[in-house]
Amino acid sequence: MSLKRITFLEQEAARCFQLEDQVRQLKKELQTLNAQYNGLLVVDGERLERIEELENDVIDLRQLLKEQV
Repeated sequence: MSLKRITFLEQEAARCFQLEDQVRQLKKELQTLNAQYNGLLVVDGERLERIEELENDVIDLRQLLKEQV
């Protein structure tokens, strides 16, 4: 094997290690983003549930007002 080929392979190996590090970092970032996203989904679901409860309360209050009139 020529020195040129060995040098090329060493550079490729170093590049592979760098890419592996990037992949690990991106996986960590993805996990963090997924956790944040799931947390936001929970908060949004709770907010929608509260809105639905308030809308039902408004319907009930309107019905009570109609009955009183």
